[in-house]
Amino acid sequence: EQSRQWLIRNYKKRDQMTYDCNLYASWAYSFTFESPDEQIKYLKLLQEFDDKDPSSYVLLGITYNLLKQYDKTIPELERSLDIIHNWGEEEFLKQNCTPLIQLGLAYHGTGQYKKEKEILKKWEQYQPDTPWLYTGKALLAFAEKDTTGANRYIEKYKAYKKKTLQSEAATDQGLGDIYFQAGMLDRADGYYNKALSLEPENTGLMKAVSDYYIEFQRNLNEVPVLMDKAMKLAQNRTDYYTYMDTKGWAYYKMGKNKEALAILQKVWDEAPYKIYTI
Repeated sequence: EQSRQWLIRNYKKRDQMTYDCNLYASWAYSFTFESPDEQIKYLKLLQEFDDKDPSSYVLLGITYNLLKQYDKTIPELERSLDIIHNWGEEEFLKQNCTPLIQLGLAYHGTGQYKKEKEILKKWEQYQPDTPWLYTGKALLAFAEKDTTGANRYIEKYKAYKKKTLQSEAATDQGLGDIYFQAGMLDRADGYYNKALSLEPENTGLMKAVSDYYIEFQRNLNEVPVLMDKAMKLAQNRTDYYTYMDTKGWAYYKMGKNKEALAILQKVWDEAPYKIYTI
């Protein structure tokens, strides 16, 4: 809630800012409160203002990835890497591999596995031991029907989580994420259920699993139960109405339109912020 209050305060002061800071303030506001089209509009204006700044290309690539418009993602991120190369690639990518991560996702989404493999190799040069790298390598191996290789990277993923003292529930949630991205939904279900059994009051986990159930229309009857529990545990109004919104979408996906509309209308009327997704 404090984050959103600061976004609004910042946005209201945008006319006192330089042009580029005005655009960033407008983009930040639109990222939370408005449609992807509005976000894209501001990022394109930032590119026009300074076409040698990789940030707007990376942010635009991330936006297209979130929309699963991978063909649009790729040229933005390739351009960002060209700029970063001219800046001094090594120092930049040691600190921030986001352009590589996002470009790998886009290559994977378009079935360009050879290019994805090249990106993963480059990423490994700068960040050789991260769970996201192991996730990417496991997903590529699954896509190439290399189950042995995928399992090897999954074991490395688990070892990293153990080494960094991650909870067993967090590890199981991550494994669920890997399997759902690989299209192995029954295995994903099993890991998500195990994670929930280990941390039954983890509202973030409940929300993540519910989003997965809604996206793939699986176990939809469990979502209202999870969200009712999450609402009781919510620590602020923003989270409370986010969980209620998710419950409404579950009813919609179940074909219970009357119940869905009642809940979603209540969220729209009572939530502290009018957010585009609602």
